[in-house]
Amino acid sequence: MLLTVGSLLAASAMHVSAAVIVQDDFSGDSSTSLNGAAADTGGNWTSSDLFKTDGSFTTGSNLDRSAYVSLPSSLEANQVYTLEVTLDAQANSFFYVGLQGAELATTEDRVQNKYAGSLLLEFDAIGTAESKLHLYDGSNEVRPFTGTYNTSLSMIISTGSDLTNASVEFLIDGVSQGTISHDVTGLNTLVMGIEATSGTSSVDIGSVNFVAVPEPSSTALIGLAGIGFILRRRR
Repeated sequence: MLLTVGSLLAASAMHVSAAVIVQDDFSGDSSTSLNGAAADTGGNWTSSDLFKTDGSFTTGSNLDRSAYVSLPSSLEANQVYTLEVTLDAQANSFFYVGLQGAELATTEDRVQNKYAGSLLLEFDAIGTAESKLHLYDGSNEVRPFTGTYNTSLSMIISTGSDLTNASVEFLIDGVSQGTISHDVTGLNTLVMGIEATSGTSSVDIGSVNFVAVPEPSSTALIGLAGIGFILRRRR
């Protein structure tokens, strides 16, 4: 039997499996409201009627609008969560997608600066195409990382055994921008929102994907160590 790095990785994969929590490719049309529509996986959207099932949003007014999907549970310990969002186009707007600890009181309002502990990916198409990791502690906004995006933003949340000290890594187009610690206790809602400015403001959402993978258990690590030992003995 030939043991390789590939077989070692396969053995590791046997102990973990990814769970898709919310996934939507927005394959609808530009005339149907997203409100009440089912995501491809993970429940129904509650949204402003300005969001459409093809992922588009267009307005000529200065306004804030939002949408959300309630998660089946709050984030759990010893999990690795990944939230990735792609945009096909954006103009004259701020667009946010992320996690917070409560359903929105209304979809006719913004999502940023509303819920303490929220974690938001921020797409800024006002002037330059900047992207940020946006945090809110109940009184202050914090943006620890900023960069220029092309199509996608993502965050990787490793909860470990302590939800109050989870690791949050921010990525722009798949490239890590850094990692912070953040209290993710009680985060149970996936939200997105737009802050429209002067002129025609628009967003064309490509996809939203939120998945979870259990952190490797001690049993899995022991198994990997055993495979590594056998691999060394056979050389």
